[in-house]
Amino acid sequence: MLKQIMQSFILNRLHIIVSAPAVMWCWSEYLKVRFRGIDYLIITLAVACICQWNRLTDVEEDALNGPTDLKDVRERNIIGLKKKGCKLYFKGE
Repeated sequence: MLKQIMQSFILNRLHIIVSAPAVMWCWSEYLKVRFRGIDYLIITLAVACICQWNRLTDVEEDALNGPTDLKDVRERNIIGLKKKGCKLYFKGE
């Protein structure tokens, strides 16, 4: 169960999305600058949108860098979801 959750976490690129506010917080501590809560939300949502858009549009790059991930995404028909919107992928569905 934990392995499946971790695979879904990594495959959906949630680790990148979670790291965005963490990096923002680290920089704010280092630079002694405070961000508002809405700033964290906006940056996190922007990173999430960019990650998902990248998965939908960079098929050639993914074929070179991660052919097994691309194969999984194509088998689950996530690449062709531009009109339907993005969905999370859970291994074993």
